[in-house]
Amino acid sequence: MWLAITIISAVILLAAVLVFILEKKPEDSNVLHFRIKNIVLPIAIALISTVVLIFCFTKFDYKIPFRFDADGNVTKSMAAYSYILLMVGVQYAIVLLNVAANIMLIKLSAWITKNSPMVFNANMMHFIVTNLFVIPQIIMAFIFINSAYYVTMGHILMLPIHFSLITIMVSFFVLIILFIRGYFQTKNVSFKE
Repeated sequence: MWLAITIISAVILLAAVLVFILEKKPEDSNVLHFRIKNIVLPIAIALISTVVLIFCFTKFDYKIPFRFDADGNVTKSMAAYSYILLMVGVQYAIVLLNVAANIMLIKLSAWITKNSPMVFNANMMHFIVTNLFVIPQIIMAFIFINSAYYVTMGHILMLPIHFSLITIMVSFFVLIILFIRGYFQTKNVSFKE
């Protein structure tokens, strides 16, 4: 079962990376456009959570553990349907939030472009702002996967707090690199004639 989940998850992530790499740049790079690459990562994470739910649903008891002590013993659990609704529902809520943020930033960019004498390329900043929601989504997806793994296998993959710290540290360094790229992308401001 977990081999099938891993293979399907790898295919979903590979498809997301391919969409990210193969999507063509818009012709006018000074205007923000709705791009699939800005929403593909949250969609992929939500789909992976759904795959785990589909494979593990029949294994869930009436209570699902979600908090563990340092030895991997359960310290807190939650009613199964409430937990599933919370964990998977939040995944899709974050996808909707990401799409809404994309649309709002595009409209804001159009308004600023219309009313401002400055013109600059902000595609990288658009990507950063809309994908900040991915950090808590990854953590919540791991907590759900960890709980499903415990229910089916009898032990956890990793303590959620350790995974959260690793995710936050990696995200911090990735954001620094993206902000530096975004700075160089936006520093060449030109003015309309």
